[in-house]
Amino acid sequence: QFSDEEGTDQTDGAAIQSPELIQTISNLLAVKPETLEQALCSRVIANKREVVQKKHSADQAYYGRNAFAKAIYDRLFTWIVRFINDKLGPTNSLKGDSTVIGVLDIYGFEIFDNNSFEQLCINYCNEKLQQLFIELVLKQEQEEYQREGIQWVQIKYFNNKIICDLVEQQHSGVIALLDEACFLVGTVTDKHFLHAMDEKFKGHDHYSSRQLDFSEKALQRDEQFRIRHYAGDVVYFH
Repeated sequence: QFSDEEGTDQTDGAAIQSPELIQTISNLLAVKPETLEQALCSRVIANKREVVQKKHSADQAYYGRNAFAKAIYDRLFTWIVRFINDKLGPTNSLKGDSTVIGVLDIYGFEIFDNNSFEQLCINYCNEKLQQLFIELVLKQEQEEYQREGIQWVQIKYFNNKIICDLVEQQHSGVIALLDEACFLVGTVTDKHFLHAMDEKFKGHDHYSSRQLDFSEKALQRDEQFRIRHYAGDVVYFH
């Protein structure tokens, strides 16, 4: 937790409310507590002439803390995957008929009481898997039956490409809008991001929010939006 406090040099800056946590985390990361605290509560601005250390506000410190945690998670996960691959992968001394173990991890569609960016990414993966199944099994197979004159019962299906495009489309999808917001860090808030999506997806059959539809009383205004996935509706917190 952070709070805004006035420093000895009459400048406001973020202060850590639980110093004992800094000691624990610094021990785990094998760094000095003061180095970790400095990294969380300030940033370095460099130009051609000088390097200046500028204190974070409490809000900026929260953003930095979250980015720091995500970076640690990313590097740790990458290291674990690389370590497993190195241990399980075949070596040069093994022959071509050697046994290789592969693990396929299929994401499960997630609908929780509180759904955030993590659930959006997982559910987007499921949308892509469903799209792959549609293209390879339903669409192409039935087109081949039709070309070869094979008698079959037409299978009707919902093509979820419209949902995949909602999330991934370049320059106009949810991820593209989020990337754009990240470039303007410090000036764009979660509320601004939600309003940007409202403006872009107004009238979209698979997107809704309280601002666009006042009858959506289950959604909190300026905080939630709903995506109608192929597997069900999911309400996300921005």
